[in-house]
Amino acid sequence: MTHSRKYKIAKITDVKELAKQIMTTQTLCMGFEHEGVLFLNDSFTEDSAQEYAIVIPQKDGSFAQTESVTFSWIVDTEKVLETIGYCLTTKDLATAPIVIPVNIQLFPHKTCRFCE
Repeated sequence: MTHSRKYKIAKITDVKELAKQIMTTQTLCMGFEHEGVLFLNDSFTEDSAQEYAIVIPQKDGSFAQTESVTFSWIVDTEKVLETIGYCLTTKDLATAPIVIPVNIQLFPHKTCRFCE
């Protein structure tokens, strides 16, 4: 995960809208929150593979990465929805495939050079 990046987070309540947004090329500072799970753009550049770190905010204010998914390799919307569903199950850190503590900075929308 790109540790020096700051993220703005869009809360999305509809999983189909989340899938639509994830399947669209996003700026590098973009992240989404759905059901308490953060999907953070972890791509190297906007024109590279759309990679997302799956991150769970902890009660103490820290963050734990539980998965990493290259969504641009998944072209079928149903498979994207299935993958998002799987990612939502990683909220339980005891059963998550990996748990990596990460340092994330969140900031308001329209504060980076891409969103001005």
